[in-house]
Amino acid sequence: MISRTSARRYADTNKSIHEIGEELEVGYVLEGTIRWDRGVEDYGRVRITPQLIRVTDDSHLWSERYDRVLEDIFTVQSDIAEQVISQLQATLLEPEQRAIKARPTDNMEAYQAYLLGVQYRWVSEEERYQRLTVEMLERAVRLDPEFAVAHAMLSEAHSRLYHHRYEFTAERLKMARTSAEKAMELHRGLPEAHRALGFYNYWGLRDYDRALEQFAIAAEGLPNDIGPLAGMCGVFRRLGRWDEALEVYKTRQRFDPQGYFLAIDTSTTYRVLRKFEKAVNETGRAISIAPDRADAYWEGAWTYLLWDGTTNHARRLLESAPSLDSPSIEYMSLLLDLYDRQPESAMAR
Repeated sequence: MISRTSARRYADTNKSIHEIGEELEVGYVLEGTIRWDRGVEDYGRVRITPQLIRVTDDSHLWSERYDRVLEDIFTVQSDIAEQVISQLQATLLEPEQRAIKARPTDNMEAYQAYLLGVQYRWVSEEERYQRLTVEMLERAVRLDPEFAVAHAMLSEAHSRLYHHRYEFTAERLKMARTSAEKAMELHRGLPEAHRALGFYNYWGLRDYDRALEQFAIAAEGLPNDIGPLAGMCGVFRRLGRWDEALEVYKTRQRFDPQGYFLAIDTSTTYRVLRKFEKAVNETGRAISIAPDRADAYWEGAWTYLLWDGTTNHARRLLESAPSLDSPSIEYMSLLLDLYDRQPESAMAR
């Protein structure tokens, strides 16, 4: 299964199913439409029309139309998944069978807040988006205190604020631990809770052995999720196990071939290894995937700076970025001004 971070890239594409299949190296594509009518009844209605398409000949293997109230959304998801599995004559592992039947919350408002939190998490690593992630996930667990997956995701969001030094405090780290423990208390053995504990141990306690244990458990329960693999990559880098990190990146790429942050992480690893040309190539891949995101531009500028010790290539890359309201790009521009001995421009920034 391809990660949502790669699949979402095609949300508004004009590419054919055959082109998408070739780029993602998949044999089948599930597409569909969703129509909302929020004014009917208490919860509104939704019409979902999924279609399963074989890439090689663009043939439709299965299609259906679901007209349901919004509260039935998890039942619809389960039914679609089961129908697709039947058409593909696939056999599921026990964790995947459990995932299909899962109903994470009965509160649709809490679920909407959770989805917004997930969306903000992947916009950028910048502080404003990560704080929005926390805000939305806190709303989700406030609306449904029994929402275990949201507690687990909230733990990761707290750990991320601590890791990036946006709030490097004992209080924030305690929040990360408390949310992960709450998720585990609500659902013993929840893979997302193990993933959250992995990041808590990695980013918070720097207990790398414990982090790897937790990520391994999470990966077994979430076979198509890139989160545990990303955590493993980070830990291997911290331990100086660079070859193992790069091997895990290759595994991640199978699940997430158009993953923006995967390209960023791979670029960072090559840069630390002083394999600057490969690092720049990965930066270019990240920009081609999401040219409107800031992270790749300042990451690439830093790589160029370390590569040849001049600011020329770095400046050109920053200037090629679209008009982005990005503190990261401003800060990198400030550094380049300092290195070029342009104090007035640096002070203005």
